[in-house]
Amino acid sequence: MQIQTTKLIDWLQLHVQYVYFTLTMALILLAIKLVAPARTKDHPTKPRRSP
Repeated sequence: MQIQTTKLIDWLQLHVQYVYFTLTMALILLAIKLVAPARTKDHPTKPRRSP
């Protein structure tokens, strides 16, 4: 178990920029998903027609 943890830490240190980038992108996408519906409700640019 100790060996796997060390390997994981080594991998994280090598790919720390990639990990941070992925986390940042995930947070941004999540924020967009949360904010976008609220904005479209307040300021409807394109009225969506339900089929």
